[in-house]
Amino acid sequence: IGFEWTAELQKQQQRQRVSFEDRIEHLKEFKGKNGHIRVTASMDRSLASFCTNMRTARTNPTKTNMTVTDERIKALDDIGFEWTAELQKQQQRQRVSFEDRIEHLKEFKGKNGHIRVTASMDRSLASFCTNMRTARTNPTKTNMTVTDERIKALDDIGFEWTA
Repeated sequence: IGFEWTAELQKQQQRQRVSFEDRIEHLKEFKGKNGHIRVTASMDRSLASFCTNMRTARTNPTKTNMTVTDERIKALDDIGFEWTAELQKQQQRQRVSFEDRIEHLKEFKGKNGHIRVTASMDRSLASFCTNMRTARTNPTKTNMTVTDERIKALDDIGFEWTA
């Protein structure tokens, strides 16, 4: 009867497999065209997926079936591959120390006469305040740590623990 044992989707995936060496060439071409290797899905879905998979394979090898050998790492390093995704970099750049947040709250209080920060006033500072309240009342619901020293620092400037 001519039954097809390989599903069409599997056939397409087999046809679309691209060698690591070809991916390196595609990344070089991308870099030549764009001046960087921060590939997003909207730019090139397949290449962006490859980049994500490479990062995952290096940092969490058990979460992927890809292998990242020392030779592959060197090949990617040689073309300037960024092992930290852009979103992670933005998050790292936007992290503000607790001490800086205290200073921002003091400035806010000096300007507004209170520390009831709303998102429309300062989204980042309002988020910090909400996270601090949550960390104190529901520590399992956040990754922030509220030590006695932090509580005292916030109390000293008149922080309102109930919003």
